[in-house]
Amino acid sequence: MDNTNSSSSMLDGQSLLATQQSTMDCNEPSTSTNTRKKMFSTLPISRVNQIIRSCPNLTTVKKDAIVLTSMAAELFLQDLIKNVYKLSPDKANLTYNILADFIAKPEYSFLHEAIPQKITVRQYEELKRQNELDFDNDQEDSP
Repeated sequence: MDNTNSSSSMLDGQSLLATQQSTMDCNEPSTSTNTRKKMFSTLPISRVNQIIRSCPNLTTVKKDAIVLTSMAAELFLQDLIKNVYKLSPDKANLTYNILADFIAKPEYSFLHEAIPQKITVRQYEELKRQNELDFDNDQEDSP
């Protein structure tokens, strides 16, 4: 008798689940429509494709990988700008200097070369002179 009660309650649970799923299906667009909306990226796929294919080590890249890379880049940029905006003293204007200061953090070290902090010509000339001196010292030290 226990088996009959448990199997009937299991069937009731399955019918309840089926009813909930059919109700959800009526209220929401199809999964393929949701997927298509979620896969839309504002970054041009052709440009992302061109950047990916510029890597000499890659021989083949599937279209799905290009689309996902585009979406990941877009999400990264949205998160980056949101964080820069939070720390910005002037919410009306996000400037290069604010972005460069934010990217100076260690967790964004991979972007330091792409978005360096601005320096004056005098600072550049001093850095150049220092690098030349370091290079000359290295040349003298080597046999």
